Amino acid sequence: MKKTVLLTVLSLLLVSFLQKSVGAEKTQYAGIVVTWKGNVYIYREGESKRIRVEDTTAIREGDIITTDDESAVKILLADDTIVAMGEGGSLCVDSLSLDDAKRRLSLRIVAGTVRTIAGRHFTDASYLELKSQAALVRVLGTDFVVNSMEDATEVVSLDGTVDVQGTEGTGNTVRIESGYMTQVGPEGLPTPPQKVPDYYVEELIARTDVPVNMVATMTEEGCKDCHRPVYVDASRYKHPDILLNCTRCHIKDAEKRKLIRFKDGWGDNIFFLELEDDPSYSIAVRGKDSFGREASSETLRVVPSQDAVELSDDGKAPQVSTPEVVEVREGVFYSVTVRWKTDKPARSYIEYGRSRRLGNVSRSSTHYATEHRTVIEKLRRGKKYYIRAVAEDPYGRKAHSDTVKIKVKKAYTTKKDATGLPSIEGLKLLRVKDRWALMWKSNGIREGTISIGIMSTGSRKDLSNPHYPGLKSINEAGFYVCGECHRGSIHLKASHPMVDVTPTVSGGLPLGSGGRMLCVTCHMSHGSQHPYVLRKEETELCRSCHE
Repeated sequence: MKKTVLLTVLSLLLVSFLQKSVGAEKTQYAGIVVTWKGNVYIYREGESKRIRVEDTTAIREGDIITTDDESAVKILLADDTIVAMGEGGSLCVDSLSLDDAKRRLSLRIVAGTVRTIAGRHFTDASYLELKSQAALVRVLGTDFVVNSMEDATEVVSLDGTVDVQGTEGTGNTVRIESGYMTQVGPEGLPTPPQKVPDYYVEELIARTDVPVNMVATMTEEGCKDCHRPVYVDASRYKHPDILLNCTRCHIKDAEKRKLIRFKDGWGDNIFFLELEDDPSYSIAVRGKDSFGREASSETLRVVPSQDAVELSDDGKAPQVSTPEVVEVREGVFYSVTVRWKTDKPARSYIEYGRSRRLGNVSRSSTHYATEHRTVIEKLRRGKKYYIRAVAEDPYGRKAHSDTVKIKVKKAYTTKKDATGLPSIEGLKLLRVKDRWALMWKSNGIREGTISIGIMSTGSRKDLSNPHYPGLKSINEAGFYVCGECHRGSIHLKASHPMVDVTPTVSGGLPLGSGGRMLCVTCHMSHGSQHPYVLRKEETELCRSCHE
């Protein structure tokens, strides 16, 4: 029954996956990788580079699948056969025919241990065969293991009947029943059937054990599947929203992180990002003003397909203010700094020239903003120039300001930047047509960076580490994470001094590395029977350390 349910679930997954592939390429898909751990690769004819398995991946006829040390893979083939290969393995899908009268599947094992569970009944005209360097295995049963070693091949039947002969057809065919094995050496002759010790059966199963349910249960139930007691906790006082985002407090930040630089982030800003739909991202913006003072945003944690909001579109082109010169600098040539505004975020630049025909263009802004500035260089003293600002909104609508005349004289500064402290706030992920964009508000930012961390969905499914890329230390989860939400004077006034104490003094309360006192030393992370989610009644808690 368990095997039937497993095959049904895997078959639905395969059908769903292959339906998405219809029309993309008229290729014979042999199956898909449904789960894996460690490093698994596919070598494909016509591909110059090997394909690393990082998600449910299609398998084609002729593909060679390999596993590194401490790695394993489970494959669902199109005839419902399940193949699981342990570490150091190499397997090729030679051919697959799904003709109803002659269903034929041929696999070739080059190295490693492979367990196969046949998915369909094979008639005389149909077969499932697995070749190794020494043996040819034809299946009449359902569940067997082939262990390809350097100088021999072992075949063990776990359930049903298996026929084994040498690869060159030498010698008689040996039929083994459930619980028996045969070995084919370099001479190509299979040994008579012999009983397999229970411990060796368990060892072979362990080598190829790749639980297929982990991805599904994590998708459907998330952390609850393994940490159910936390979710059914009957504490009187619960930490608000604590179970909505376990990863924020417990999982390390994404390993893959990149920085994108920008200039002049004033007012409302929109910056287009190259993001995928389903990974989890952590995004933050940091910058500084013309005086070198720094500002940073809070971290935005999003899954684009779930959390992005559509950018409202009023259908109108941006309105552009008249540009004004705020600074003139003197050198071999003169340069002027020009500033202007738009009523909505837009990419903008200055057109300029010695006549109203203009003809020259300044550097465009790096992203969409409502306050703009640029520098026009190589101007001559005493000459008159005409300038106007041009702006384009995220939907491609353009507009321009009135054209004004300026005359370059001596160096001067007419207007200084605002003297208020720089700020970055209100991060939000937008969907603009078919693209993702980050929006934020800022004041006084002359240059900055957008930091993007990605939590790969493929690595999330890597069963060797369901907490990818790792759990945060107690210092991170029990102190620094708390400060992301619990900040400001109200919490600082209520805080106990964070001192280093020895475990003998702490009264059994949890401490960080080096005996450091943490937030979780006094407070429960998820919930408590005491107010303020304290670990104990207040007086008793104090007496744990203070006799």
